[in-house]
Amino acid sequence: MVYSTISCWSLILAMIILLSSDSATGFSSTSLRFKQQRSFLDASAEDRLESVKAGALGALVGGVCSTPFNYLLASVTHAPNVLGQWEFDTDMCSLEAALFAIVYRYVVREKDTENPMLQQGVSGAFVIVRTLPKVTVPSYCSAIPLECKYFYVLDNDTILVLLGAGVASVATFLPVWLALEWVMNEKGWIERFESFKEE
Repeated sequence: MVYSTISCWSLILAMIILLSSDSATGFSSTSLRFKQQRSFLDASAEDRLESVKAGALGALVGGVCSTPFNYLLASVTHAPNVLGQWEFDTDMCSLEAALFAIVYRYVVREKDTENPMLQQGVSGAFVIVRTLPKVTVPSYCSAIPLECKYFYVLDNDTILVLLGAGVASVATFLPVWLALEWVMNEKGWIERFESFKEE
């Protein structure tokens, strides 16, 4: 688990370096001619830093909060290597939560803070996208058309997996959502994304 955790944080560090770097050095030598572009690049660098902060918060909160649920899910689904599956799922939750935090910051802007449907929609989309791929079609299900015991791919095992994965996904993204709102609204440690304005 130590190596996997190091790898996860190495990936986050690489993301920080990538997002913090000024990729448009060609404008620096002609700042008088491209004053407007230079202003955009400076603002973009600050914005990337805010995204890195949001991603780091998401990775930390999502990884920690999902840990016990990932272990329960690996145990319930009878994974061949429960500890290995738990470790992998927790690492992936950290990465997914970091991406969620970055996307959430860009989507839910200052003017959208009073729109709970947008906030819930972004969070719900990530929950659904993470939950559904956890289903494995049992060998006894017929194909074309796909049919199992009840309907489509649903049977006792897949329903259990869907419920477990759904709970784990909610436990990953809901705390990140709440933490982001608290940090952005109450503390001001992370700024919401705003469209760039021309000078």
